[in-house]
Amino acid sequence: MPAPSNLDNLRVVLVSARNPLNIGAAARALSNFGFPHLRVVNPYHVAFRKAVSAVGATEVMRDAQEYATLPEAIADCTLVVGTTAVRDRKLHQPFRRLEVGARLIHKRLQASPVALVFGSEKFGLSNDDLSYCHWLIRIPTVDANISMNLGQAVAVCLYELIRDGKAPGTVINEKLSPARMADIDRITQLLLTALDKSGYIKAGTEAPTQEKVRRRVRRLKLPADSVEVARKIDLRHVCYHSPMAAQPSRGHFITFEGLDGCGKSTQLEKLAVVLRKEGLPFLITREPGGTASGEVIRNLLLDSATSGLSPFTELALMFASRTQHIKEIIEPALSEGKIILCDRFTDSTEAYQGGGRKLGSQPVLSLHRILCGGLQPDVTILMDSDVAASVERARRRNRSRAVNSPDESNENRFEQESRTFFGRVHSAYLKIAARDKKRVFLVDARGTPNQTHAKIVEIVRRKLDLSKP
Repeated sequence: MPAPSNLDNLRVVLVSARNPLNIGAAARALSNFGFPHLRVVNPYHVAFRKAVSAVGATEVMRDAQEYATLPEAIADCTLVVGTTAVRDRKLHQPFRRLEVGARLIHKRLQASPVALVFGSEKFGLSNDDLSYCHWLIRIPTVDANISMNLGQAVAVCLYELIRDGKAPGTVINEKLSPARMADIDRITQLLLTALDKSGYIKAGTEAPTQEKVRRRVRRLKLPADSVEVARKIDLRHVCYHSPMAAQPSRGHFITFEGLDGCGKSTQLEKLAVVLRKEGLPFLITREPGGTASGEVIRNLLLDSATSGLSPFTELALMFASRTQHIKEIIEPALSEGKIILCDRFTDSTEAYQGGGRKLGSQPVLSLHRILCGGLQPDVTILMDSDVAASVERARRRNRSRAVNSPDESNENRFEQESRTFFGRVHSAYLKIAARDKKRVFLVDARGTPNQTHAKIVEIVRRKLDLSKP
């Protein structure tokens, strides 16, 4: 069995584990074999420390460290080994059978920290997670039942490390002190910055390029002294003073419009999940609101207690919130190259105040031109739904909110309007879509949420030229 000091160098990392009982079983395996360090990345259940399956592993569970991301969890390690059942996946990293990998891990444990990384029970490690690994190991299970329970997989891997600790195997050159993962990540980020500034990374290819660069830097097996040399070179200084240096490309502005209760907030969140999976920088915001002053105005506009506001007062407050929102949130985010997902914008004002309140489109468009500089979204998703059904759904939502969250602000002022009012709003929205067909995409929201989501993703990909994952 390896010496205690060597056991202390292993970090077992569980990424997005869904079942707290599996985390407890993994902790029990660590305790059984004398490995003290468990690290948990973004666990599905925050109360995992109370798992009854962690029999005899009180200290391991108590000392388990939580991290928001995998790079943070492996920052102090010089070797990162992922686990995978392989299946039909196309792997970019070398992989070894467990008994071979265990020898290599044991050898590295003599000198420095090693991370052994396990993915979620349902999905395993993502391609992004795998890009942080130097190589992968696979437990040789039968093809008919290839996937193991998470706790069992941890136990088998740790047993192999203990059992085969003194077995002969491939010798790794440890004369040079290996670089820590935090330092390797720092070099990787500098390289990505240089590639971006040189124009090598094209819009929509950021995520796969980052994975590729991470894999290739890890294959270099950089020693610690090479990291010091890279620090002194400072690639940021080189690329920012290079003739190739360029400003970040401007981001994209996407707005969601429609009647209250049409499902636009749900669809906005679903699109955010897609952007997050593809590694695209984005920001979610809303109107009225989005800023500290904007949220104060939102409460004033939407609270049923302020039903006496005149239509022109509503219009003025909407644009007061919007101009601050553009200055404080929208323009800076666009300058940084982010994709903005905004719940409502000026189209809502034209539909609700211009159409619903009968102020007409001209006052709204004139104020937008003067106060907002004519800023227009790149894409507007207009959720087209049945008026009666949408209004009833919005009213039902607010009644539920009033019962379940009585301390929250009351935002049902507009929902109290008549069906005739919402009919005018709906007609105004359709006129906007007919007037600006290149920007406004009318999406039938009467289907299932997933059907609507698929339509929206296809529109956004086509309009903004985003690559598929």
